[in-house]
Formats: sequence, C-alpha cells, structure tokens
Amino acid sequence: PNPDADLLLGPQRVLLVEDALINQTLVTILLTRMGYDISIANNGVEAVEAFSNGVFDLILMDIQMPVMSGVEATEVIRSLEQTGGKPRTPIIAVTANALKGDRERYMACGMDGYVSKPIAVESLRAEIKRVRRAIAAVKPPKNGARRRNSFCSAGASRPRSGCCQRISASAPITVPLSRSTCG
Repeated sequence: PNPDADLLLGPQRVLLVEDALINQTLVTILLTRMGYDISIANNGVEAVEAFSNGVFDLILMDIQMPVMSGVEATEVIRSLEQTGGKPRTPIIAVTANALKGDRERYMACGMDGYVSKPIAVESLRAEIKRVRRAIAAVKPPKNGARRRNSFCSAGASRPRSGCCQRISASAPITVPLSRSTCG
C-alpha cells in the first residue's frame, strides 16, 4: 500500500515556486514519489503567470525570491481568485524562515500552510494533509471535473526564465544544473 494514497485524493497538480535549483530538484523528487505532477516557476512573477494560465490543486511557495517574493505572489494570486471568481487554491509557504511568528505572518498574508527548510518528507506530507483537509472542509467538491493545466509543456528539463516546466509522476526526473533563458 502507498502511504501517500490518501494525499492523491486531494491535490494532484502542484505548482512549485522556488528559485534555487537544488531545492527545485529535491522537492520535485519528494512530490513525484508521492504521485504528484509538478510544474515549476522560478519566481513570483512566473508563479502568477502560471496560476493565471493553468489550474493547480496546490502551490508550494518559497518566500524569498528575486523579481517577486512569495508573499507578494500570494497576494496577487488571492486577488486574481477574488476578481476572477476562482476557488481558493491552497498555498503552502516553504521557507528557511523558521522564527517564532513566521508561520502566523505567512498565514495572515493569505497562505494556508507552512513548511520550513530543509524540508523533511514527513513534515511536508503532514502539512499537505492538514491543508487539504482544511480546504476540503470549506470548499465544495468539483464534481470530479478536472481541468487540464494547459500552460506548461510536458518534459523533464530545467525550467527556463519566463517558462513553467511540467513534470509528471511517471516522467523521469532529470534536471540539468545549468541556467538558460527562453530563446
């Protein structure tokens, strides 16, 4: 039996917003082993763009990133949900900030959960379960209807600036260690 099977009843498409390549790689490995399809955004601007053009069941949001922080991106996403009549997408802060009060501050900014770095698989799994249950308690089911995330292209290469990369649970995980830009 898969210990993560109950997690798949909730989110399946995850937007990972993270600027550090090593963290992208590690979290992608953890989440794909749990059975999730992952899309990666390198900063808050890319996260907002991906959210605007796709459908995600969960967002894992780094806090400190170049271009636009995780807090700013969360505020924009929450605004887009309200103005567009979209249902609330759970957002979990993923950060090295582990001081007293950080969790509460991120929750006040519109995030639904918090996991500190370095990420422990059990902590991530528990927070996803907690957030999924909390959102399910206030959000009606989607009647089984799932919209396809049309923003990201399939593949397993390193996301490029301005691009969002989709990685499925069945795809091999290969993330080159070089940065490039969309050409």
